[in-house]
Order: sequence, then C-alpha cells, then structure tokens
Amino acid sequence: MINRDLRCKECNRPLPQLSGGHRKRLFCNDACKQRYYRYQRREQHEAERRTRWGKYLPATQQALEDVMQLHSVELAERVAAALSSEITARENELHQLQTRLAALQDVEERFHTDTEARHFKMWLRKRGVHPQGSFAQRFLDDTRLPTHASRALYEARLKHYGYSLEDIQVFQELWKALLIAQM
Repeated sequence: MINRDLRCKECNRPLPQLSGGHRKRLFCNDACKQRYYRYQRREQHEAERRTRWGKYLPATQQALEDVMQLHSVELAERVAAALSSEITARENELHQLQTRLAALQDVEERFHTDTEARHFKMWLRKRGVHPQGSFAQRFLDDTRLPTHASRALYEARLKHYGYSLEDIQVFQELWKALLIAQM
C-alpha cells in the first residue's frame, strides 16, 4: 500500500508503507538514508563552524578548522584570539587614519575660519632647529612678534614689519601644519 502523504526525506519519492505494527518508513532505501544523514551532519558541522568562527572569512574559518583538526581546539582558539586582536588593532588604526584624513581635508576651512590665539612661537621652537636665515628662524628671533596671537594678527604684523609675500605664504603653511598637529 502506498500512502501518497508520506515521501522519502531525501529524494521526495512516495514511500510504500508496510501494514501491521511496523513504524513508518522515512526513506525509500539505505542509500537515501545515508545521504540524508551525511548531509545533516555536514550542515551541523557548518553551523558549528559558523558559530565558532563566523566573523572570519571562509578561508580563515577553514584554516582554523585545520589547526583544530591537526593540533587542538585550544590552539585554534588562541590563533583566533590573536587574529581578533589584530583585526581590532587594524580597525582602530584605520579609524584614526580616516579621522586624520577628514581633518586634513578640512584644514583649509579651519585655516580660513581660525581666529583663536595660539602659541605659534612655542610650537615652532618644538619642531626643532631651523637653519639660520630661514623664515622660521627669523620669525623666532623677531622680538616684535608676540609669543602667541591669532593668525590674522601675525599676518598683519608680518606685513607691517616688511616680510615678503613668500614669507607670509610660508607662515600660512606653517600655521596649517600647526592646526593639523593640534587635531
């Protein structure tokens, strides 16, 4: 007798059922039964792998599985922890670089709108030794220029004291560097 409602769990063919006290058949033959259980075992293994190593790429997941098979679960978990630390460090580094890039892209806007008095001479001194006769050295040696002031005040004083347009441009580039350094 064939009950049309019952089908093989593997191939979906109708299953003939034996009458009497026999339990209902789930598969049409042993080959279907074996394929079904192998597939279930593979799926379960993949689900466990995704749970254990899910945040990694498939190639990394496989490498961790290989380490686990060849050595131990503990070693695979140590490798995974090291990978996670590395990923976190690289993500933090990337975030810092993206923040810095955004700030650099914004420096021109900040330069034109900056009205804050800054300790420019102190910052310039901290940058190191400047060659004799360079703009930076002449700026530091000029006692008429204050130790801290706004960009506009410095530019006005530089013009008033007869500094060249080239010197003023160098000052502006240095001021931008100061803004970048203070981010």
